[in-house]
Amino acid sequence: MFSFRNSRAFLFLSLVVFALTSYINSQPVPIYNYHYCSVGLGSPEQANDDYLSNLAVLLDSLSSKASQNYSFYKAISNITGIYGLFLCRGDVSQYTCQTCVSYVSNYNKTRCPGKSAIAWYNECMLRYSDINFFGVSQTEPHVFMWNAQNNITAPEEPNFGALGLMNNLRDEVLATELLFKAGNVSVGNGNGFRYGLVQCTRDIKSTQCGNCLQILIEKVQECCQARTEFRIISPICSLRYGNYSLFLEASAPVLPPLPSPLLPSPLPSPLLPSPLPESDHSVDEPSPLCRGKKSSTFKMD
Repeated sequence: MFSFRNSRAFLFLSLVVFALTSYINSQPVPIYNYHYCSVGLGSPEQANDDYLSNLAVLLDSLSSKASQNYSFYKAISNITGIYGLFLCRGDVSQYTCQTCVSYVSNYNKTRCPGKSAIAWYNECMLRYSDINFFGVSQTEPHVFMWNAQNNITAPEEPNFGALGLMNNLRDEVLATELLFKAGNVSVGNGNGFRYGLVQCTRDIKSTQCGNCLQILIEKVQECCQARTEFRIISPICSLRYGNYSLFLEASAPVLPPLPSPLLPSPLPSPLLPSPLPESDHSVDEPSPLCRGKKSSTFKMD
């Protein structure tokens, strides 16, 4: 039996515990964008205990797949008819993907008590519903976000470079397996660059991806064309534009599509984790500018 009388052993154990605690606390928290609970996504009624129990199993299954080198996965719980998927940004590492999906899965168990939800983070998105949304074209609800401190010379001045880059990326993404594409365009006689990325969920067809991105590009002209940094996110596609590199990590591996699995029987009434502090997910107050139908508008940090 270990004895704490051995001061060296005790000191070593203390250092190990301190190191592990410091490592856990130093892990990056995914950057929150926005979320919706049930609005336009599924049944409006509250979920009962059985539904929440099966939802916990579904979210655990998605989190498990993220740890197995999947950057996208969808699953169905046939017991109560819950559909869920996650999508990691196409350029993040396996570790970043796994961390994001695990974090969002645990947090959403208590954030949204209804039957449907969607949550967007910089590194991943997660969605579930009691209505089958796999392969369904849907651009609402959508969210506009921009950096309010970073305009072009005048608010009314159009940024045709942004539209040109977004249109090119939309055309190019249709030929990719990940439905993810990033690129840049030179500005100011080649002295600077603007960067963009587009992505679609991989449960839809490439034509649906192109149509969704086209709708978002048209919305750029409503809200963000005079901005040098902006993004628009929706349930099946998203786009982002900025004056700094938006893609820093190696691309996630391309994996063959798999059939949606049937999940095991529900576990006995799992204990749901306590919610994380809302301060970890703060965003600025909505801007009075640029509001679209069934949309929310936020300023980017």
